[in-house]
Amino acid sequence: MQSQAWRIHEYGSADVLQLDTIDMPPLRPDRVLVRVKAMGLNRSDILWTTAGFFKPELPSRLGAEICGIAEQVGSEVTGFAPGDRVSNVPTMYADIYSNFGDYAQIPASALVHTPERLSDAEGAAFIFTHMTQMCGLSEMGQLKPGQVLLVTAASSANGLSALALGRLLGAEVIAVTRGSSKRDMLLKAGAHHVIASQEENLSERVMALTQGRGVNLVWDCVGGALTNDIVQAMAPEGRWIMYGFLDPQPVTTNWALWFMKQISLHIFSMTQYSGNAALQMLGRPNEFKRALDAVISLTARGDLPIPIAKTFEGMDKVPDAFRLMESNAGGGKIVILA
Repeated sequence: MQSQAWRIHEYGSADVLQLDTIDMPPLRPDRVLVRVKAMGLNRSDILWTTAGFFKPELPSRLGAEICGIAEQVGSEVTGFAPGDRVSNVPTMYADIYSNFGDYAQIPASALVHTPERLSDAEGAAFIFTHMTQMCGLSEMGQLKPGQVLLVTAASSANGLSALALGRLLGAEVIAVTRGSSKRDMLLKAGAHHVIASQEENLSERVMALTQGRGVNLVWDCVGGALTNDIVQAMAPEGRWIMYGFLDPQPVTTNWALWFMKQISLHIFSMTQYSGNAALQMLGRPNEFKRALDAVISLTARGDLPIPIAKTFEGMDKVPDAFRLMESNAGGGKIVILA
């Protein structure tokens, strides 16, 4: 069986992506052959194609998150049948970044039935993003009702998800963005307050908003220049979770203030929960399943919205979608309909 598949033959930006005709290998007993209907982009897809974190063997397929129709199931598969609409889950099987194209072969253990109320685009956009926030805020962060949550890069897909989930968990949610042009959008997405970091003093504004209490949990993918302002804005025994480093500039910080406030810093990656055999990480299967069940339930009920910024039509638009993600425009998920 031949298929059209997006691949890279060298590391680089969207310009190195190629749509190749390939021979699909025989379907393994534990896998499902999925006809891809929609593809959702994630920041990790760019880290894959640029070898910015991963270093795939070339030539390599690309793209992780999809929604599609099961066309064939392996002999050991239970729970799925041809015709089922499915979305894949961010578990770290070896070829997770091999799904953009006409077809993908995915372990049944990494699939769920797509909630009926979701479109194909939404089905390819909800799991990776909301699972990141559910594991980070609820499991690692232990966010409680009445606590204050600060979200940086709040207009990104992960940021918008964090605003909605933080509000569902009963927190007072503060969104941080560079300018005030996205204020109304962020308030609508779930933020109680919005801080434009390039227009106002972050720590002073936080302390005013919280009547001097400060922030209990920081959900941060920026770091860099915001670091010292965030430290000033944190409550005693506050927790800071970093799940990215968009601003890589070195920072000199006041470590005495960290010690005085007893701030704890945590580095978050989904692999801590999903596991990664290559890194000898066992994961946290109980917490992962609890988070996945919560995400599916909340999304199926419509309680957890899916922030889609842009939908491209057609398999040939994958490079255009990558270019948009490379521009860091924000505003939500980027999806390609096959």
